[in-house]
Amino acid sequence: MEALLLFHMKRIALPILGIDIGGTSTKAALYQEGTLRQHRRIATPTSASGEDFYAFLCALIQEELEREMLGGIALASPGLIDVQGGRVLQVNNLAGLENFPLCARLEARFGLPVRLENDANAHAYAEHKNGAAQGSESSVTLSLGTGLGGGIVMQDQLVRGVFSAAGEWCSVPYLEGTFETYCSSVFFFREYQGSPEACFQAARAGESRALLHWETFGRHLGALAQVIASVLAPECIVFSGTISRAFPLFEGALRETFQQHPYPLLRTRTQIRQAALSESGVIGAASYLRMRKSTLSRLPHPTFFADFGYLIQNCIF
Repeated sequence: MEALLLFHMKRIALPILGIDIGGTSTKAALYQEGTLRQHRRIATPTSASGEDFYAFLCALIQEELEREMLGGIALASPGLIDVQGGRVLQVNNLAGLENFPLCARLEARFGLPVRLENDANAHAYAEHKNGAAQGSESSVTLSLGTGLGGGIVMQDQLVRGVFSAAGEWCSVPYLEGTFETYCSSVFFFREYQGSPEACFQAARAGESRALLHWETFGRHLGALAQVIASVLAPECIVFSGTISRAFPLFEGALRETFQQHPYPLLRTRTQIRQAALSESGVIGAASYLRMRKSTLSRLPHPTFFADFGYLIQNCIF
C-alpha cells in the first residue's frame, strides 16, 4: 500500500493537460508548478457529434501522453455544466457535446482524473488567483469572445450556482437583445460587418469607422460593468478572452461609461482591469484540478485503484 501511495504522490506532481474548448478554437497546454508549456491552438470541430468530439480530444490527449506522463486532464467548456457528472448539459455552439459523458469516457480510456469546468469560471478562477484580480477578495471576470461568458469569485471562492451558470451575463436582456448581442463578437459581425480581428486590425491602421465601433463596444461593456457593480459589488472586474487584447481601443469608453454609475464610492472602489493571463481558461481549469487533487484524500484516484483490484468507496474525485 505504501508503494501505491508513493506512486500517487508522484502523480500529483505531474503536469496537468489543460484544454480550453472554445466556440472557434480549442487551446491546450501543459500546466506544472505555475507555468504553461507546449501551447497548442486547434480549430474546434463545432459540428461534430459527441463521439467525434470525444475522438478529437482522445487524439489530442494521446499525442501529449506519447511525450510524457500526465497527472490529470482539465477541460473548460462553454455552456451549462454538470461538474460532478462531468457533462456539458446545454451549449449554443457545440450541440454534439450536450449530455455526452465526456469525463467518464476519458477517465475510462486513459486512467487519469478528468475534470470539466465552465470556461468562464476557469478564466475567473485563474485571473483571481494568479492574474489581474490577484490580491482581491472578490472579482468578476468577463470572457469576451465568440460569445460572452462570466465568472464570479467571492471571498476567494468560485461561485458556480446551478449548472455553473452564475455570472452568465450573456442572457441578461439589454437594449434590443441581450448583453451578448453587444459585448461579444456578435456585435462586430452585426454592426461592423466583419470579425473582431478585422475591426482590430482596421482600428490599428487608423480607420475611423473601426475606431468608432470599438468606442461603442466599450460603452456597452461599461453599461454591463455598472450592472455587475450594482448586483455584486466586486473589488475588481476583469476583461479576458480573445477580444480583450483590444482593451486599449475600448478602455476609455468603458471607464467613462462606468463612471456614470450613481454611487461614487462604488465607482472609485471597483477596479477595472485587462486580463493578465493569455491562457486563463487553460490555467484556471488546470489549477483548479490541481487544487482539488491536493486537498482530497491522499489515496489514489478510484480508476488507479481499479487497476489493482481495490474498491475504495470513500475516495470521490
